[in-house]
Order: sequence, then C-alpha cells, then structure tokens
Amino acid sequence: MLRHFKHPDLKAPRFRFCSLQLLNKSFYEKARKEHKDLAALSDAAIKEVVQICGTVIQDMVIEQRDGVELPEQLGFLFIGSTPATKHGNIDYKKSIELGKEVRHKNWETYGEDFLY
Repeated sequence: MLRHFKHPDLKAPRFRFCSLQLLNKSFYEKARKEHKDLAALSDAAIKEVVQICGTVIQDMVIEQRDGVELPEQLGFLFIGSTPATKHGNIDYKKSIELGKEVRHKNWETYGEDFLY
C-alpha cells in the first residue's frame, strides 16, 4: 500500500560541512618542530610519508576484521556495516511525480547471490 508522500522543502537551509585541509604550511612546520628527524625533509616528502602511512593503515583495516589501533593514542579504526532498512530508501523524484511514497528497488546492487 502506498502512503501519501510529503514533498520536501526545497527552500529549507542546507548544512554545509566545512572541510579542513590537513596538509598545509602550519602542519609541515608543526611536524618539523615536534619530530626533529623530519627537519631535513621537504613539504612534498612529508606529504608522501603521510600518504604512504594512510595507505598502510587502510590496507591493515581491510585485512583485520576487528580493526586496528591507530598510533599516538588516536583510537581504533574498523569497517562496520549496518543491516538494510526494513522498507528501503525513498525514491524522492518518483514520489514527487506520483504524490505517493515510492521506495528504491535497486535489484542490481544486492549482489550476485541475490539474483539467483
């Protein structure tokens, strides 16, 4: 049974996340100040070290089911999943067109075992 669909308010305020770039001049200066062995490295070399470290952590998180502990007491990082919602997500475009609540039916994205 289709329920009545309430049209979303397109004039409502939108939340915009302010992203901060980590690798900037102040980061490089602070890293050189706190870690004397980085003093001889250029900004590009420090950036490469950070990217390689991120790749290593990413690979370890994927390999270890229970996650990994980050260095410098930053915490733990793991990949989790949540079960699918009971009714699925709302297809807003089609719901607006029909005036009734319509759910997405993404049969292609459920994996091969679901299709057979």
